[in-house]
Amino acid sequence: MILKRRDGRDQLPAGAIEVPQASSAAHRTPLIAGGWALGPQGPLTDAIVLVDGRWATGAKLDFPREDIAARYPDVPDAERAGWSAMIDVRGVVGTTAELRLLGHTSAGEWAELDRSEVRVDEPGALSERRGAVFTIAQNEIRFLPLWLGHYRRDFDAADIYVLDHGSTDGSTEGLDQHCNVVAVHREKSFDHMWLKGTVEDFQAFLLRSYETVLFAEVDEFVVADPDHYAGLGAYIEGLREPAACCTGYSVVQHPEEPPLRFDAPVLAQRRYWHRSPKYSKRLIGKIPLAWNIGFHTEFNAPGIQPDPHLYLIHLHRVDYEYCLERHRSSASRPWPEEDLQWNLGWHQRVVEPDEFRDWFFHGDDLGDAKGERIPDRVREVL
Repeated sequence: MILKRRDGRDQLPAGAIEVPQASSAAHRTPLIAGGWALGPQGPLTDAIVLVDGRWATGAKLDFPREDIAARYPDVPDAERAGWSAMIDVRGVVGTTAELRLLGHTSAGEWAELDRSEVRVDEPGALSERRGAVFTIAQNEIRFLPLWLGHYRRDFDAADIYVLDHGSTDGSTEGLDQHCNVVAVHREKSFDHMWLKGTVEDFQAFLLRSYETVLFAEVDEFVVADPDHYAGLGAYIEGLREPAACCTGYSVVQHPEEPPLRFDAPVLAQRRYWHRSPKYSKRLIGKIPLAWNIGFHTEFNAPGIQPDPHLYLIHLHRVDYEYCLERHRSSASRPWPEEDLQWNLGWHQRVVEPDEFRDWFFHGDDLGDAKGERIPDRVREVL
């Protein structure tokens, strides 16, 4: 993208950020911005507002501006040069935000038309700084109760959401006192593009009501290091960055360990976890997040690196036989042709005994095959 600074307002293309006014105060909520943008042939066809040089919002164009038509009488349709945009400043670091208006010119370049700076108020009282957590699940009779029990420690039931993708095993029934169950529909059980879009859309939807939203898959448990934080809720309350990235660890049942009792504390039954950069996911956001397939990479907050005191504990391999049972169930469900063609979610279909055993103990997402002992302070929280 090519940016050009336009210092003269009378040189076209030109434009202005008029709302919010420069140096005015804005609350840490989405706010309405507006102004005008005009090229030599008429109103621009595309414009964005860049916030702190980190994320962009598209502007809606073609609003009436008779004053601009009077200023540029020789430019066709100048009376439709107005624009507006919904600007999200919740992820701004510090107390000011720089707004830059960029217009797409007829030459195919992006020209900077104006820039402005506004003050951003700090959040209000903790009672106003609400957070939400959600997952998406299908027939997770074992993991969903664990997931709910874990996140109920830091979130009220009213702020926990389960997107139920057509469960038939009773796992999402009778949960009215524990969470909000939201039905979502898709004929194919594993449609990775649909899954990605559904999660992104719901996270953005929740951010209209909450300051911070955490998404975690049903076998993912986010834990704030108890040596540094009173809990996950305290971590989120103190978060000032636009997002947070976990440091990923996969818990693996070693051959000498007994089958897992799902009705007892999990990590007390397992000794080792494996550092997994693949599961160092950016899952907590004050801004809408955009992931790749599998949610392993996120694109809207690329500067946020894994926090060594925020763990993502991945339990997919916590029990050998139950993991194999889940894979068999997954492999038997209908998959979209595109997922099969591109081998998406391939590990969910590994069921042949030798291949499964090799993947379970030596998968490339595990890092050191020996693993390392789970710290006692962490074993006590899950």
